[in-house]
Amino acid sequence: MTTELVRQTFSVPPSPTEVVEISTRDTRLLAGTVTNLDGVQTVTGEVMARTWPGDDPGVTGYSELAAIAPGETKPFAIDCATFDSVIFRLTASGAGCDVRISARPDRGRR
Repeated sequence: MTTELVRQTFSVPPSPTEVVEISTRDTRLLAGTVTNLDGVQTVTGEVMARTWPGDDPGVTGYSELAAIAPGETKPFAIDCATFDSVIFRLTASGAGCDVRISARPDRGRR
């Protein structure tokens, strides 16, 4: 698990899948982008979070990733003050596609 992703590509299947989990233990704010690399399919997603390591993740109220159109890039900014990690759970509208996620913590200690 990492706290920083630099333009990393992930496959997204047509069912809800936890694509990546990012440690936010020493992060106050996590900002970045999700780019839908497909020319036809829409990607929908939600941000989930763990409060403590090993906890079951719960859905957060962040809706930045509700619908990412083909070729679109959506920014996100997540307040991680009470999270141990955040998880991006994504779904492709068709047979599956790829997304590129870039994320960077603010490096602020809590």
